[in-house]
Amino acid sequence: MLRSLIERGVLTREGTEWKVTGLVDTFQVPDTLQGVLLSRLDRLPEETKRVVQKAAVVGRVFLYRVLDHMARGESGLETQVMLLEDAELVRERSRVPDIEYIFQHALTQEVAYQTLLAPARKPLHQKVGEALEAIFAQRIEEFTGLLAYHYFRGEAWEKALEYSARAGDTAVSLYAYAEAREHYHHALEALKHLPDEEANRQQRVDLSVKLVNVSLQAESPEKNLALLAEAETTALSLNDPARLARTQLWIGRAHYLAGRSREAIGYFQKVLAVAPKLGDPELLALPGAVIGRVLFMQGQFTKSLQLLEQAVPLLEAMKNRHEALFAYMYRAAARTCLGDYEAGLAELTGVLKIAQASRNQNAETMAHTALAMIRLIAGRYAEAIEDARAALAVAEKSGDAMFRYSSNSFMAWGLTGMGDCEGALSHWAAAHEAAKPLGGRLLLGEWLAGIESETLLESGNLDSALKRGEEALAIAKAAGSAIAEALAERAIGRVLAASPPPRCDEADAHLAKGVSLMEGIGAKFELARTSLAQGRARMARGDYSGAVEPIQRALALSSECGLKREAAAARGLLAEIGAR
Repeated sequence: MLRSLIERGVLTREGTEWKVTGLVDTFQVPDTLQGVLLSRLDRLPEETKRVVQKAAVVGRVFLYRVLDHMARGESGLETQVMLLEDAELVRERSRVPDIEYIFQHALTQEVAYQTLLAPARKPLHQKVGEALEAIFAQRIEEFTGLLAYHYFRGEAWEKALEYSARAGDTAVSLYAYAEAREHYHHALEALKHLPDEEANRQQRVDLSVKLVNVSLQAESPEKNLALLAEAETTALSLNDPARLARTQLWIGRAHYLAGRSREAIGYFQKVLAVAPKLGDPELLALPGAVIGRVLFMQGQFTKSLQLLEQAVPLLEAMKNRHEALFAYMYRAAARTCLGDYEAGLAELTGVLKIAQASRNQNAETMAHTALAMIRLIAGRYAEAIEDARAALAVAEKSGDAMFRYSSNSFMAWGLTGMGDCEGALSHWAAAHEAAKPLGGRLLLGEWLAGIESETLLESGNLDSALKRGEEALAIAKAAGSAIAEALAERAIGRVLAASPPPRCDEADAHLAKGVSLMEGIGAKFELARTSLAQGRARMARGDYSGAVEPIQRALALSSECGLKREAAAARGLLAEIGAR
């Protein structure tokens, strides 16, 4: 404002003092800061104003060489930039390796940009792109993001497509998935303005797959599936078996993350049927690896482990570290569920170190999530909470809704195990909030519904616990998940046993079903806990002789798996029975 008053002659300096002149009566104070800046820009000489507008198109920070390239055939650029410096609109930022200027305030650049009508901006953005290409021809990969931005804003669609796709690929290589999503979105938007010819349709399929690759944890499965459905239709119209198979592979992955295991396996089987003929190593390795993950979610831990053992060497041979890391994680989780926590912990500790060394934030978050999960299964609740908290901290920064959902859920699971039901319920609420944009069924959702039912039970809300347990059972059966069904049966059985009055026969039937399912899949940790719950329920109805067998099984399994709390509880119950 002071600068504006001085420039208009309202304030003048006399010696060491500033005085208001008679022009004050003619001065109207602008309503906003933008108005002040706009009035200052309007008073610039026309040539100087054109330079500041060009600089504003370049950005808040701009290189003199870029302006010079844009002003080819014009003279006096250096003088005009000096006038902008004198007016304190811009200042020199550095001279090495290039002379670089910066607008004094971001708002100044924004107002200068807004003084250009939309049709006038487009050719200037194109000129910035051409200048960057000419000046940095030998280092062009460093500037693909900027080139993508300027050519997109300049509606130079072929260039926008080229550089947006390249910038997206570069962002993926740096694990900057949010940035990659933006670039791939722009590339697909640019394609809409180009002719509907074969090469462009091929690009549409490839870019759609790339976009889904970086959106699986951030967007709802339905949104990803809608994009992939269009890509599948395009691949079919192209009569391109390889592109079709790659698209169907990702459709399977989207179904898997949505918790739709049967649909996922169906698509993976389609890919495996054509993969040998196509000779694509990725199409041979990835379906088996992801089916292994699907089988894990269904509780088929032994089959999952076998498939993952087969997939790991193929992924390593492809040097596909990202997918290999995921295979290691699920292999470790399967081993843990089958009772070998130490082997799972050793593998996941190694995975976390690899992820941290590679600075792959996504893999690091997943490693913390996987560590939290196996520690929850093994009853190491305090350590699990720390890993879930580490995953949640990254998820909050990255905006990955899936990781916010799983991390909050694991925090709730761990806090339930430690007896903090109030804290657990708070994290369950946060998990449900994180799940809203993802929609529908969710990865691990069928497992977690049963665990949430037990939190509600521990908090004393029996009606809500029973309702959630019955929902969990329905979800588990729809997903075909034996482990989730077993967890839901246990939750329902425990609630019925605790109901006033206890519904003992129904409770025992549900707990027996849970035991049977867990025995069938070899889930030792959860079998120990479910057997203990079955023994307690039988004791509560006075069937002490019938309680001995499940409690002894719980003690044997707890001792084998290192579940100290459960083992101590089983010993106490057996002693109580023996004392009668």
